[in-house]
Amino acid sequence: MLIGIFGGSYTFGILVLLIAGVSYLEFFKLAQYEGRKDLRQIFALLLGLSPVLISLYNRLSSLDSPYQFTDYAVWTIPAFFLIFLLELHHKDKDPIKNLGIVFLGYFYIGIPYMLLILMAFWRGEYQPFLVIGLLLLVWLNDTGAYFAGSFLGKRLLAPNISPKKTWEGLAGGIIATLIVSQILAHFSKAYTPKEWLIMGILCSFGILGDLLESLFKRRANMKDSGSFMPGHGGMLDRFDAFAFVTPAVFVYFYFFL
Repeated sequence: MLIGIFGGSYTFGILVLLIAGVSYLEFFKLAQYEGRKDLRQIFALLLGLSPVLISLYNRLSSLDSPYQFTDYAVWTIPAFFLIFLLELHHKDKDPIKNLGIVFLGYFYIGIPYMLLILMAFWRGEYQPFLVIGLLLLVWLNDTGAYFAGSFLGKRLLAPNISPKKTWEGLAGGIIATLIVSQILAHFSKAYTPKEWLIMGILCSFGILGDLLESLFKRRANMKDSGSFMPGHGGMLDRFDAFAFVTPAVFVYFYFFL
């Protein structure tokens, strides 16, 4: 992670593509996507990664091009129609479910990582400290929630989805995130303590991504999304929070920074 983030903009792009790509494959397995057995998975993966690829090309391209980000993004529209055509070619018992899985993955994984890339280059140049800062806020929120829930947890947050998450853990995670945000503000002058504080609050939305993935795993009767990182589960297990964190932080960036 450190090499990918601090190695420069290109290593960052490779890192994001790796995380998003593996997360997609794990998501298709969780959702029991019937297209995993044939060519459809390749095209679904390319469609899902298209927002990431387009945003990377738009930010890393050194060409003096008059085209805007939206001009590149329209190329995803034919890809959507191709997915429909591929589904018409196969005679699966539940084509609506298959299409729903593909399009959900596009918004569940592709769009959040696209927004992360746009924020990483928000002021015209690559900002590795912002990226590592958001990662630390998300992960230490999870750590704070774990310890607070372990020692103080009594009231369950979502017993039908996750029997271990508690309201006390949620509060502990938020407190940990707010503390870490001010530590980051001390080392990074690019954003004010108030801006880091707001980013810390928004990173608390990561609990929603965690609960959503828990719902998926419960439905699929799986303990982990994969085994990419032994002892930690799959890639999606480690980065599920970004489904909600990056859109929330991006909205703040778009309107206020």
